[in-house]
Amino acid sequence: MMSPPRPLAAFKLRCAAASRIISHSVLSVRESLCRVADMTETAAAEAAPQAVPAQTKAPKKKKAPARKKAAGPKLGDQIGNIVADCHDRRGMSLYAIKKGLAANGVDVEKCRHLIKMGIKRKIENGRLVQIKGVGASGSFKTGKGEGAVKSEKK
Repeated sequence: MMSPPRPLAAFKLRCAAASRIISHSVLSVRESLCRVADMTETAAAEAAPQAVPAQTKAPKKKKAPARKKAAGPKLGDQIGNIVADCHDRRGMSLYAIKKGLAANGVDVEKCRHLIKMGIKRKIENGRLVQIKGVGASGSFKTGKGEGAVKSEKK
């Protein structure tokens, strides 16, 4: 007959069994983590787009169509016509010129710099004479330069 297990021997048997269970569960957790990692790597590889071979030439971009120029006289010509139509002895102010351009359908806020430069250019050419002010401010009337509109009375 077998003798009853001693308390120390029984304790050792229980510890050995418990360590086997614990090591088995740790191993199973490690294995499952490795499996999950392998599955995510394969899923990522499948989901990733296939590498496209590099093209030797880049595709040509289409150019935007050229803007059409506005019909009618240019801004400088419009300024000259507006000042020539004024028969006042004191000339025409910048504000009045802008008002006339707005009546002709010009967006004065967008073109304010172009208006000032056009007036200065006409002063340099002699087509406009500045009666009062400095630069593009003041009053203007037609001059006797090249292409100036004649508005003399006889």
